[in-house]
Amino acid sequence: TIQRHRHSTAAIHPPLIGGVETGAGAPQASTAQATVADRVLLQPPPARARPRLAGAEAGLDILVAEDNEVNQMVFTQILGETGYQFEIVGNGRKALDAFGRLNPRMILMDVSMPEMSGLEATAAIRRLEAEIGTHVPIVGVTAHALKGDRERCLEAGMDDYLPKPISPKALLEKLERWLGSDAEVRRSAG
Repeated sequence: TIQRHRHSTAAIHPPLIGGVETGAGAPQASTAQATVADRVLLQPPPARARPRLAGAEAGLDILVAEDNEVNQMVFTQILGETGYQFEIVGNGRKALDAFGRLNPRMILMDVSMPEMSGLEATAAIRRLEAEIGTHVPIVGVTAHALKGDRERCLEAGMDDYLPKPISPKALLEKLERWLGSDAEVRRSAG
């Protein structure tokens, strides 16, 4: 089932969901030299506007691909307070279809989903984008925050990753990073 959401712009007061990030998913200081993959993640998003895909609906900010109903509710609660238009789909195949129809500005892609995984859906989206010359930021959402899993996300064409459980603060930081100052404006509106 596809869920479409549109909420009025409101100030963000992050709900208490997901808990504090500790352990494998928490950011950690490191003195090690950055790898190529680290440098890719540290690149700022492109500032240029993307052309709309032919036949795509206008106006979708965020496409969320997530098969777990509890996580869908978490995304709905957090994103519902941002003012962004978002849509939630339940698997990679539906994400690929919604990408073509809705032309989202950003995709939050669960890595492990039925029918078509997030990695497979991302690779298919990147092939489509190569044909038309666009690039939508895709953030991999995964319960596996180990280094090897992060590398798999990047190799599939994802731009960034977000560990589960979903932290409102971490999600809002990803929105600000990949949607730019627009996220900051929406966060302070109200």
